[in-house]
Amino acid sequence: KFFMIKISVILVTYNNADEINKCIDSLKFLKCEIEIIIVDNNSTDQTLESISHHKRIVIIKNNRNLGYSKAVNIGVKHATQNKILLLNPDTELFDQDYLALMNKLFSIQNFGVASIKMQSNDKEAISVGYFPDLSKIFFLNSLLNKRSLGYKKITEVEWVQGSFMIFDKKVHDKIDGFNEDIFLYGEDLDYCYRLKKFNYHVLHDPNYSYYHTGGFSLKRTHYIYSGLLNFFKTYKPKQFLIAKNIILLSIWIRLFFISKENNLYNSLKIALESIKSEKNNT
Repeated sequence: KFFMIKISVILVTYNNADEINKCIDSLKFLKCEIEIIIVDNNSTDQTLESISHHKRIVIIKNNRNLGYSKAVNIGVKHATQNKILLLNPDTELFDQDYLALMNKLFSIQNFGVASIKMQSNDKEAISVGYFPDLSKIFFLNSLLNKRSLGYKKITEVEWVQGSFMIFDKKVHDKIDGFNEDIFLYGEDLDYCYRLKKFNYHVLHDPNYSYYHTGGFSLKRTHYIYSGLLNFFKTYKPKQFLIAKNIILLSIWIRLFFISKENNLYNSLKIALESIKSEKNNT
């Protein structure tokens, strides 16, 4: 049974002046009543000025960069609708029937969160992953579900990337939202893990797609390692020390093989010092 849906669209911005308007303009393809909530993490560029011509947008200005997770929770708190679409500001929607997707998802019992196929640089990118365990953290690519590229129908998965997430505000509140201990990267993995603990479905539908510029910077790699360590500390504390040592070994080896001029080098050094300073959670 199909019904018209009202959606709250949440965008967290931080220096996204070059891309935010393309994202907002593409929201017309939702073809339903929406409210747009932008939570800005104290951008220092022209992000807020660049969107000032848009009408009926709720803008929440943080006086400092609170991190992605906390900003998302602020946006959800201000949302007037239960149906939430969380987008990265460097994404764009296509002319597809997203309304049919919404109707399908919200008719599923115990629906938790869903994402769709991600297009990046004219090709399909992996937007689905596996939960971390000791066998998957030495090589970060092991956390990506490459098999998902071959999915043909909506499929239950472990976690979906946070650049496009559909979820229900009531469910979000029930699991206490995004983990605010995670500043950036890994919050989507953590969110899906907790949804699973509450027996909610985490779904991927490859029959719909969106475009993601892919704003990940090598300079931010240390946030990924921090998120991984936080995962073990929170959910697998007995494996924390082993995980920490595996991650440290991985970083040391990567540092040995890359040049100091590489953008990744400094981020790995930051990760190394940060992880070494972590207290052993035994």
